[in-house]
Amino acid sequence: KDDSYSLFRVFIGNNLLTAPGHIWRKYRKLINPALHPSNVEHFLPVFNDLGRKLSDKFAVPAPPFDPTHDFQDMAYNAILSTVVSAEVTDDLKDTKCIINGVGSFFVLGILKKWLHIDWLIHFLYRKELKDFLRFFDKITDLLNREREKKEMLRKEGPDMLNERLSGVNLLDVVFDNQPMKTEDHDWRDELTTMVSAGSDTVVGTLSFLLVTLGQYPEVQEKIFEEIQEVMGDLDRDVTAADVTAMTYLNQVILESI
Repeated sequence: KDDSYSLFRVFIGNNLLTAPGHIWRKYRKLINPALHPSNVEHFLPVFNDLGRKLSDKFAVPAPPFDPTHDFQDMAYNAILSTVVSAEVTDDLKDTKCIINGVGSFFVLGILKKWLHIDWLIHFLYRKELKDFLRFFDKITDLLNREREKKEMLRKEGPDMLNERLSGVNLLDVVFDNQPMKTEDHDWRDELTTMVSAGSDTVVGTLSFLLVTLGQYPEVQEKIFEEIQEVMGDLDRDVTAADVTAMTYLNQVILESI
């Protein structure tokens, strides 16, 4: 990994984003089933539900506004629901601010090379580090709660376990590959990275897409025509086959990012 990744390591340890090659290969192989497209398809009910709520909100006439916070809420809900099968409770809502603060710090670190010095980061950004440790503690609490919930459901029988979404999530991978922490790796680092980087990526992608589409009304029209052609009934849920069939929309998304 390039030296610039050391900036991330101060906050999120060794994980798929920051770990050296030998650690990355081992844990990428373990996590791969959760990231495979065929597995992600199992979470379409979550994406349909959140996407419908977001589109309904945007459909209400309103003066110009910044949709970033709406994107953040949607992305954060989607990440927690799919990565760890957890709901966004009150004690997790404030972590969005922590994620935003750390994201801003990373951008600043890219521009200011002296922030790659560990002791200087700890000195200048004590508050940010303290906030992120609080986020780390919440992830630990979440892990403990979900572990207890999973054990309780297992005792009640396999039917109870089958009631949740059928895909493999990161929490399943964590529980199947203990111990939680070794000398060179901590599964909590993977979870914090997936939640923070995943939600930030979704927000960034949607923001770039909307800004780009706003400049090309004719492209918006072609996208809507394709969606109508593929979906037919616009009130039904989107399926994996629908996503594959929307080739023009896929090209627009890729070009916008």
